[in-house]
Amino acid sequence: MDAEQYDAWAIGFTTSDEFGNAEILYDATLPKVKAALESKVAARRHIPVVTGFLGRGHVTNAITTLGRGGSDLTATVLGAALQLEEVQVWKDVDGECQLMCGRLRSSQSVQQLPSPAEPWCEAAFLWQSCLASKPLSLSLMCCLVESSSKPNQ
Repeated sequence: MDAEQYDAWAIGFTTSDEFGNAEILYDATLPKVKAALESKVAARRHIPVVTGFLGRGHVTNAITTLGRGGSDLTATVLGAALQLEEVQVWKDVDGECQLMCGRLRSSQSVQQLPSPAEPWCEAAFLWQSCLASKPLSLSLMCCLVESSSKPNQ
């Protein structure tokens, strides 16, 4: 299957205007991304490859960056916009990582999360509290956090 590259800002990633630490404006971003990608893929079947950690400021129209964790955030925003069942995030850490789902709020502590979300690896625990987990609270999507250093475990 063919692939095609898209700039995140060109398909609707709308942010605050803070270059280096911009925040996603979800009410503007999710419907724009959904409409852009669904129409492009419907017109010609292909795999969309979207640039990570970038957006467009809603006031200045300048290209913005999302800061630390922006690539993971881009992945989960795409998943929420497209109403996917699952997004996979691969981290460069050892350990067994698990599933986090939208029905679980990121403000909950690890002890409050029900099975099968246990045991958590260190990366999943740290990831849960970062920006990339916000889109999970806006959808029923799950995110599987995996270890790229030990992919077969």
